[in-house]
Amino acid sequence: MAEMDRNKRARIKIELPNGEMFYVKNKTYGLEDITEERIAEYMKMLEEARTALRKTEPIQDIICEEARYYFEDVKSFEETAEVINNRVALYIREQ
Repeated sequence: MAEMDRNKRARIKIELPNGEMFYVKNKTYGLEDITEERIAEYMKMLEEARTALRKTEPIQDIICEEARYYFEDVKSFEETAEVINNRVALYIREQ
């Protein structure tokens, strides 16, 4: 259900499987956002998708923990992606 934040912007509350809650900015996408390039990119990702051979729950937890800062406008996309990359790389090295 959409709620309003303190700046009167719509946001959606999401509950993660671990019970944590975070909010996502409510953005509407139009047909102009669907480009041939994006379609090709998504199709390529689908074609290359494979079943994970290792336990991915810890990696999913890292992504969920860090993504909330992006969705709550605390960090930029680039900052969030860098932190996720660093944490996942460290996790993989330690396995």
